[in-house]
Amino acid sequence: MPKPITLDLVSDSSSPDRELLQALLDSAFQGLMALRPVLGGDGKTVDLVWTVVNAGAEQLLGKPSDTLIGTSFLPAITAWPIPGAADRLLRVLDSGIPDAFDLALRIDGQPSVMSIKVTAFAGGLAIYARDVTDRRADEIRMRELEQRARRAERRLIDALDASPDPFAVFDSSSRLVLCNQTWASMSGLGDARLLPGRRFEDLLRQVSIGADPANVGFDTIEAFIQWRLVRHRNADGEPIQITQKDGRVFLIRERRMDDGGSVNVATEITELERSRRLLRDTVDATEQAVALFDREERLVIWNQSFELFSPAVTFRVGMTLEETVLTVTKTSASTMHIDGRPVTAAERLALPRGSFTELERRSADGRIFLIRERLTADGGVVITATDATDLKVKEQTLEAQVQALHAARADAEQHAEHLARMTDMLTREKERAEAASRTKSQFLANMSHELRTPLNAVLGFSEILKTEAFGPLGAKRYKEYADDIHASGHHLLSLINDILDMSKIEAGKYRLHKEKEALASIIGAVGRMMRGRAAEADLVLQVELPDPALVVNVDVRAIKQVLINLLANAITFTPAGGRVRLGVRVHDDGVAMYVADNGIGIPEEELPRLLRPFEQIDGADRRGREGTGLGLALSNALVELHSGTLTLESQIGIGTTVTVRLPA
Repeated sequence: MPKPITLDLVSDSSSPDRELLQALLDSAFQGLMALRPVLGGDGKTVDLVWTVVNAGAEQLLGKPSDTLIGTSFLPAITAWPIPGAADRLLRVLDSGIPDAFDLALRIDGQPSVMSIKVTAFAGGLAIYARDVTDRRADEIRMRELEQRARRAERRLIDALDASPDPFAVFDSSSRLVLCNQTWASMSGLGDARLLPGRRFEDLLRQVSIGADPANVGFDTIEAFIQWRLVRHRNADGEPIQITQKDGRVFLIRERRMDDGGSVNVATEITELERSRRLLRDTVDATEQAVALFDREERLVIWNQSFELFSPAVTFRVGMTLEETVLTVTKTSASTMHIDGRPVTAAERLALPRGSFTELERRSADGRIFLIRERLTADGGVVITATDATDLKVKEQTLEAQVQALHAARADAEQHAEHLARMTDMLTREKERAEAASRTKSQFLANMSHELRTPLNAVLGFSEILKTEAFGPLGAKRYKEYADDIHASGHHLLSLINDILDMSKIEAGKYRLHKEKEALASIIGAVGRMMRGRAAEADLVLQVELPDPALVVNVDVRAIKQVLINLLANAITFTPAGGRVRLGVRVHDDGVAMYVADNGIGIPEEELPRLLRPFEQIDGADRRGREGTGLGLALSNALVELHSGTLTLESQIGIGTTVTVRLPA
């Protein structure tokens, strides 16, 4: 077995092994040095001596190795611009914990930076030195560039903050990158420093809270938001005019950037818009047709009279004077005359602007307009048009007007006589209607007395027979007949009461007796009254009671009657095994009571007529006795007397929900 090679790094003796080691170390890419400790009498290290210096270290140190090996290292390290460098090396020797630092030196007169790493090795120290001048220079340059970029960014932000115009930048995912305080203040978003990172849609929805849709030209704020999001995604630089909640008006332009982001720049035009509005109001106030063209002969503003001047033309901002003249001439089938001489549209356009004092336009319907053209101070053109038809034909039409006046007077007198006859006829009809109403009221009063009195007697006697108060009736069928008589009597009395109540409501004689009552008490009482009927029909009646503290000011009897009618209808039109639910919803502006079932349902087209008296659902899918068709109509009338509403919602095969809403 060959003997292992042992290399001595810390001794300064010469040997073939050491020469081999030196050759290997010289081939390394970095500087390498080995130091041997020199101990004092107390056993502590008092000096460090060079034992190995490779070629890389010679180049970094600028000295040959034979002048260093065996000499003290401490004088060299003392010259290093590293505070406590010698102590740091001794700590590595004592603790065995490596150390590292950068060392700035001048090599061959040039400033250099070396990365030094010190480790304990073979009883001494090994020092690795690597020239990192270029890398550190790159790092320094990078830091300088970063600092320069931050300063530039800060200057940009400061410049934007100093700008009176709102400015914002969004990234490709529509998140805010930066904005100036003017932009944040324009949008009412507070501190601009807190906004970066938020989505455009979130910011838009925040500033739209409480906004007036009319200020942005939409029926709803949500419609405006959706339109604005589309414009943001397709930023094309076209101006968007926005009126803020505080009345300020801004012209916003958005442009897409190469990285997919967008730039949002706004200019406040409140005063300009106020001036435009004032000008528009002033122009609209004049009876003359007025249109203003700018120095490039593009339409800027016009009034309503100008639109009436050519009703077949749709005028728009930016429309050229040439297009306006040609379109008006073509659509109105009119001719133009200057000093009595007819001219074409092309000839009229060829004339120098403002060169004629007056132009006559004669329409196919015989109307005559006097058109004047005047130059403005900035090179624009103002066109006015006055309807001169009446002035031109006044003499010819005056006699016709007088004759027409006489004819109109005769017609008026004849019409007055006709109105007098109609008034007499209507008065007689009114008196007959009032007499019929009095007769109807008297008939209902009599019917109330004549029918209710014997009917109550029938109910009383049938109750005695039904309960067998004076003893058994004998045959079972007698008792069944008594039950039928009693039930039919109650049904008849209910129908009579409905008819009388409906008549009172139609005559305006039904009076509500309102009182404050817990709604839970009303709902609970109605539920208890109808639970037996629901059980007989093999239905589940669910009653959801509201908060006992909820109090309503209503005619308790009338509201109970409404709910009983609605539950009766639900039970009638719900097959066995179904479910009927009575519940309450509380709203800020009142309460809503609802009756819902999973019955046969009602066709949508049938719903409106069911709220009219004596209207019923066609078909045989109903349970129990036939009704009068007054239940829903009477319920609706009673609810309206409470200033409430009754609504129907239904689907065939799914069920019906009736909702009664009462104001707070």
